[in-house]
Amino acid sequence: KVEVNCHGFTKLNLKTCWNQKHDVDIGTDNISLIRPTALGNSLNEHRERKAAALNKIKKMHKWSKIQLNWLDRIEKQILNEEIIDKTIFDEGAFKSQGGYDRMNKIFKGKLDEILEKIKDNLFDERGTSA
Repeated sequence: KVEVNCHGFTKLNLKTCWNQKHDVDIGTDNISLIRPTALGNSLNEHRERKAAALNKIKKMHKWSKIQLNWLDRIEKQILNEEIIDKTIFDEGAFKSQGGYDRMNKIFKGKLDEILEKIKDNLFDERGTSA
């Protein structure tokens, strides 16, 4: 990120360029904008990997019905976001449902671990698509 900023590329410049090229309006950080393209992946391929990552999470445990419903909601949100971290729970529909703290309670204090697993499922140890 620092390297990109040193070369005169700001977050706003990259977002504007990305939005014009892909005809979409997404909120992202610099790394999330560059990584899929640098790896030769399209935005749709990235969405497919996100869906597959969530399916792996759903198969990890015997989730309660409430947890599965929230995993479905998390999946819908993550498919439309480039940043996958706990900040997504303090915005929009998640915020009105109690935000990060409530989601973490629903997942018995394991929400951070689940989010890390999602990220791990997206990319293998070489940084390429899983």
